[in-house]
Amino acid sequence: MGQFDSLADFFAMGTYGVYVWSAYLATLACFGVLTWHTFYVRKIFKSEALKQFARAERIKAARAKRGKPSAPGA
Repeated sequence: MGQFDSLADFFAMGTYGVYVWSAYLATLACFGVLTWHTFYVRKIFKSEALKQFARAERIKAARAKRGKPSAPGA
């Protein structure tokens, strides 16, 4: 394995293994949180957009029922 005699030496990395592997773990944790947050926010935005669209459709239907013209650009 190059400069390491065994797999245990590789994971220990001299005396720096704790720092190296904790840095990898922290990086992976950050990527995991970022990925989760991205999907969570996307779900919220999609839900809010659907609510907004449904509200606009209800307003449009109510105006059509009363015989009023819809808002400009709608």
